[in-house]
Amino acid sequence: SSSNGSSSYYKKYTGSSNSLNAIFKAIGVPSSYYGSWEKRKPVAKANGISNYTGTASQNEKLKSLAKSGKLKKA
Repeated sequence: SSSNGSSSYYKKYTGSSNSLNAIFKAIGVPSSYYGSWEKRKPVAKANGISNYTGTASQNEKLKSLAKSGKLKKA
């Protein structure tokens, strides 16, 4: 149902880990999208980070989106 917007986001991360892999795993990101920054590129792109190279600031943006329940599904 396209009217339900929540389905386009991963669930909110409520843990305390600072590891993107751990955060992605906890919120249900498919394992094909984590492990290295190259694999995270589709998720980053879906969230408006078009030139993602795995920098600390880009990763902070992904973490902050995950923690607010606003990380869009790739």
